[in-house]
Amino acid sequence: MTYAQLKSQKFDKLLEELIHKACLSIDGDYVEVWIPDNNGTRMECSPIWYGRPEIQELLTKFHSYSEEITFPPSVDMAGRIWISQQPEWEKDISSLPETIYVRAKKATEVGLQTALGFPILVNNIVVAVIIFYIREIRQYDQNIVDLIFSFSNLGALVSNISSPMRLLDNQDYFRLMIESNSDAVTIIDIGGNIL
Repeated sequence: MTYAQLKSQKFDKLLEELIHKACLSIDGDYVEVWIPDNNGTRMECSPIWYGRPEIQELLTKFHSYSEEITFPPSVDMAGRIWISQQPEWEKDISSLPETIYVRAKKATEVGLQTALGFPILVNNIVVAVIIFYIREIRQYDQNIVDLIFSFSNLGALVSNISSPMRLLDNQDYFRLMIESNSDAVTIIDIGGNIL
């Protein structure tokens, strides 16, 4: 199953809400979603993202730049996570050479420093890579990794639902999500109402 097969307005809305909440829960500043292209040969930046409102203008420029580039497997953080299927923590992306983090110069321009990325897996296939950024240097924190990595359970849950269009209507989805997450869960409907 690919991201394109999962893609629906409801799934995208759910993903937007989840990355927004997850970003705020770790005191993050920006989060982006990378997906394999239709050929499955490169990672491309999705239009789904979240940035702190007070730095929205800077982050919009960074995101627009990111949407213009793609990465083959193992290149940049998104490509490495795509291949390894493992989370990655970079405490200071601004100090990395462009051979490791292609957008290091652009990230420095907007003040992004620490990055944490992880895969969304469905049937052992990466359907998306989500990368969180913080505008300060942070040492590796297992609690943050665990919190964010628990979000990747979304992929396992989605694989159990035959039609992504039913994603928000499926009671089993909500039950499984709540039971599989040891942290507090807030569920918001498409209208922004807390359920």
